[in-house]
Amino acid sequence: MNPDHGGPPHHSSLTPSMPPRATANSSGAMLPALVAGALVVAAMATRRSNEAWVLGRWSIAYVAMMAVGGLGTWLALFFWIRFRGRRAVLMVPATGLILALGVTELAGQFYVTLKPSYEVLHLKPDPILGWRPVPELEFTWAGHEWYARDFSVPIKLNSEGFHDLERAREKTPGSTRIAVIGDSMVEALQVPSDLTATRLAEESLNKPGGRRFEVLNFGVSNYGLGQMFLNWETRVRPYRPDIVFVYVAGLHMIRTVTPMERGAFPGASQESLRVRPTFRIEEDRLAWDPPQDLAKFEAAQADLIQSRFGGGRTRKRPRKSFLVHRIAAGAHEMLMGIQWKFHPLPVTSPLDEQALRLNERILLELNRSVSAAGARLVVVDACLYYSNAEEPISQRLKAYCSSHSINYVCLSDALLASHHAGHMTHWGHDKHFNELGNQVFADTILKWLRGPGGITDNIGRQ
Repeated sequence: MNPDHGGPPHHSSLTPSMPPRATANSSGAMLPALVAGALVVAAMATRRSNEAWVLGRWSIAYVAMMAVGGLGTWLALFFWIRFRGRRAVLMVPATGLILALGVTELAGQFYVTLKPSYEVLHLKPDPILGWRPVPELEFTWAGHEWYARDFSVPIKLNSEGFHDLERAREKTPGSTRIAVIGDSMVEALQVPSDLTATRLAEESLNKPGGRRFEVLNFGVSNYGLGQMFLNWETRVRPYRPDIVFVYVAGLHMIRTVTPMERGAFPGASQESLRVRPTFRIEEDRLAWDPPQDLAKFEAAQADLIQSRFGGGRTRKRPRKSFLVHRIAAGAHEMLMGIQWKFHPLPVTSPLDEQALRLNERILLELNRSVSAAGARLVVVDACLYYSNAEEPISQRLKAYCSSHSINYVCLSDALLASHHAGHMTHWGHDKHFNELGNQVFADTILKWLRGPGGITDNIGRQ
């Protein structure tokens, strides 16, 4: 019979119906796959992750991992049961990879939405110091990444531009005033103001009651030892402190003899500018010259404020692809690690004998100036915290302080002891002090203050 004119084709009753069979296979695969995925999520959910935020148990990253684990298990088992063959070998890993990449990117972008990062112009040109913080500036500091990778801290600088409480020039009669001078490690924009080393030390000193103590924060990002000396002369001395701590490492000595800055300030990243004051010993006296490229720095920052910051000093950093950025950064780190293994970077340091003597002379003049103001200087040695290679500098610094009757305390020992005990004192990616690092710094200050020659021997100047 011609099938075009009606009637079923021969043997139609023996031909299987494919769609119903496929549907049955899909239904049979769905339930066990869902159960397996749910079990994976449940097992992962029993673990509390670090930096918990979601429901107080898990971080955003861990929630994304749970989603990838559960959905990946479900899809993998579903395709394996459903197709049972060569196609599953390709479909399972391909689907899992696409799912993992998609969920990771979405989770990353969601995190960036919650924790954006900001580009901030919190430093302005200064004719003596090179730069200084902008008074009363308010901003959120989340580091130099395009998203808040380690922290996100609301900041309000005081009327002098320091990360501290508002401080009166005139000291309360009978109180003891302590000043801490340094760079960004003292400034501590990576933690709230009440968790900086200076505030923690002040709180501890005032707990017993009685005599009043003030611990003032005079840290400024990227300062060298020479700038710290000028900071004392121009901005700290008028506050008439009784004790002055200065934070010192080899890095700060290198900055003293490095007048050029490349990329330290937004808007100057393509040009090296001589924005630091320079020092020299002339006829056995310390002399210094102001920054040479201050006008270029001022012009570059003014143009940046108008062109990219809309007349302000802070703006949200542009978004990027979370995955592309992380993969590119990881690949760069891996490839450069391979290169450095076979072709190490040359170990060069501008800290030759002449540079070391110049920094020692700056310390000597700082001690003389602090003593002339009726106060005492304490050098806080952090050399070994940065590198074991700085051990000779640390030993020399300690010996110099001893031979010139300059008070000395080692901060590196306490920081490294914390690390050896498994407690990190810096952030995971940003290497500035975290909350614990600031506490260790405060404890080191307090240990010296409560020891021989500290506050027990200083009743405070009226």
